[in-house]
Amino acid sequence: LAWGASGRWFKSSRPDHSSLSPPHASRAGRWRGASFAASVSLLLILITSPACGESFQISGIVGDSTYARLEGVVVTLSGAASLKDTTDDEGLYSFDVQGGEDYQVAPFLEGWSFDPPLRTYTALDADSLNQHFVGTQVAFSISGYVITGLGAVVSGVVLTLTGDAEMEDTTDSQGHYAFTGLAPGDYTVEPSKAGMYFSPEATNYENLHADRTGENFIARARSGAARVVGGKNGYVDTDQGEVASVVIEPQVSGEVSIIIYTLRGETVLEDRTPVEAYEENMYEWDCTNDAGEVVSAGVYVMRLEGAGIDMTAKVAVVR
Repeated sequence: LAWGASGRWFKSSRPDHSSLSPPHASRAGRWRGASFAASVSLLLILITSPACGESFQISGIVGDSTYARLEGVVVTLSGAASLKDTTDDEGLYSFDVQGGEDYQVAPFLEGWSFDPPLRTYTALDADSLNQHFVGTQVAFSISGYVITGLGAVVSGVVLTLTGDAEMEDTTDSQGHYAFTGLAPGDYTVEPSKAGMYFSPEATNYENLHADRTGENFIARARSGAARVVGGKNGYVDTDQGEVASVVIEPQVSGEVSIIIYTLRGETVLEDRTPVEAYEENMYEWDCTNDAGEVVSAGVYVMRLEGAGIDMTAKVAVVR
């Protein structure tokens, strides 16, 4: 019997059968011999490689910039293996992986960013310890304006933030408010000012995870009130097509009687308008009398009564 190039024992083909001999060096035999040699060489490379068959560790700590360690960070390993670990109360994470492979490690915690965001390992051939990540908490904001139903800004309104943080802010001369530096979480913003009510009464934010702008509130008088708005210069210029606007904010729904007089007490116009409670109801006087004629230039007295409204105002008309 002889050890042939094919890697098998076989009987020699020589006639005398008196000696052990390899097979004739045929083309097929040469190919089988080369294939076997290549296989042996690859096996030797794998066996002698320092990473082959070995297990290595990738581990580290996740903390913030003040060196406080972060618990509950989900650290994900991807690449040749897919694993997850969650940092303990010491901020530690760890993976045991096969050597000689490529891996990536990335941390995640809602509302945080990390430096570096990702660690990469190519053909890992040793333990990778002290693979730390530094987290920074992402901050968000809530901001907006307090205005009337007609778009006029309202200053001096106190906005109170409650929930995962507590703050107060007061609207400025532009009616603007803002809460900044908010961590992800649940919040409520509620406006208040004496003599006023707001729509909405409060705004709730569940799981805040982005800036919220344009979070506006509409302010209205809590007690029945009305006001007269003239033209762009404060008076009504009929030649410019201007009208006198009356904004009525009653406590109850109903009708408001409107009587307009001259300063001598002569009745110019009598009218009525329906109003809704706690709304800004608009009435416009086009500066005409009961006959539909445009009144003369001068100062007129406007009397409003009904639906909890009882007031007198003056309006100037020019032509």
